[in-house]
Amino acid sequence: MSSFSYHAIDATGEKTQGILEAKTRSHALKELEKKRLQPIKLTEINGSTVIADEKGSSLKGRALNRAEVIAFTEEMSDLMEGGLLLEPALQIMEKRSEAGTLRFVAQSLRQKIRDGMSFSTAIRSEKVGFDELYCSMIAAGEISGALPDIMKRQLGFLKALDELRSKVIQSLLYPTFLVVAGIGLMGVFMTVLVPQLTTLMTKTGKTLPMATRILIDSSQFIQTKGWLLFIGICVVILLFSAWIQSKDGKPWWHRFQYEIPLIGPVFMAQFLTQWTYTLSSLIANGIPLLNGLQLLKESAINLYWNRVQGQMIQNVAEGVSLSKAMEKTAAFPPALIDLIRVGEQTGSLAKSLEKISLRYDKSMTLRISRITALIQPTIIVCLALLIGLIAYSIVTGIFQTLSGIGK
Repeated sequence: MSSFSYHAIDATGEKTQGILEAKTRSHALKELEKKRLQPIKLTEINGSTVIADEKGSSLKGRALNRAEVIAFTEEMSDLMEGGLLLEPALQIMEKRSEAGTLRFVAQSLRQKIRDGMSFSTAIRSEKVGFDELYCSMIAAGEISGALPDIMKRQLGFLKALDELRSKVIQSLLYPTFLVVAGIGLMGVFMTVLVPQLTTLMTKTGKTLPMATRILIDSSQFIQTKGWLLFIGICVVILLFSAWIQSKDGKPWWHRFQYEIPLIGPVFMAQFLTQWTYTLSSLIANGIPLLNGLQLLKESAINLYWNRVQGQMIQNVAEGVSLSKAMEKTAAFPPALIDLIRVGEQTGSLAKSLEKISLRYDKSMTLRISRITALIQPTIIVCLALLIGLIAYSIVTGIFQTLSGIGK
């Protein structure tokens, strides 16, 4: 038998607390139900309850990947949209043996909810794959009473991001193969072919062309001091990585990402798509604008946008409109501000934000398709030029050698 300390609400609505004896946590909950007590918090005194799978491994430290987070959100969205409350929906997931890791996550969340935790707090305490934005969206759904709708919107957003990642990865596979193959081919030229030809060319005593001499010097440098070059590149990369994680470097890097040619506008479109879509969902589900902006700020990972949204929140709290607050930050495109101003004037801010998110989503997709379409021919042309220069250097050197041998 174990001892459990409980805080509960009795039939009259008064809070009560006490200690009871039970074999397991489930038995303790049944005892409270028999006494017509609604548990708020139930804690085992002489032990701790740890959720484990059939092999006895603890859930602690197990992280969900993107696919599992999407599967969890989709399952919960379908169950709650079908009319089930939160705890029964988690109970159904808990009983499904094919759910794998999600089964134990659902079990842990259900127990925490029965202990009196909110769903968002329980998810945040799990730390197994749910990011801050996800938890903030769940909290917004609980506040507004529209949790099923928020789960459905979150599912659509997660699927869209996952599809975008897949498209980017697939579009970069072929260019990556070309780069690796080109580097390998040049490595063979510089370390095998060129040294063999160097021995032949130098025996004639003729002065070699400039391009051939540069090629031979480069080959000798790679053979003798190439490891120094490799170490130097690695050191530079490590130092840069450490600096952009530092207190001074991280804000600069978070801002600079949006100024990188070609890629920067894609990052900007991605952020604006996510930001407008999320804010639209929050406002449409009854969250006040100021609270919605605060939730977005708390979930922002980028320090630059965290600071920008802090300025916006301060201005909106002083009575400034959203469009005016955005304009003061000088961080948002004028076209976006104009569309939001129209939504404020017509009283349909949520719909305007949703339309804006669709527009920037199309813009992001178009930019990505253009960049990926340019990557492949650009890499092919660069590799062709580089290999052509090496071939030209070798051929001119060979002709010069043959001319010396003939004489």
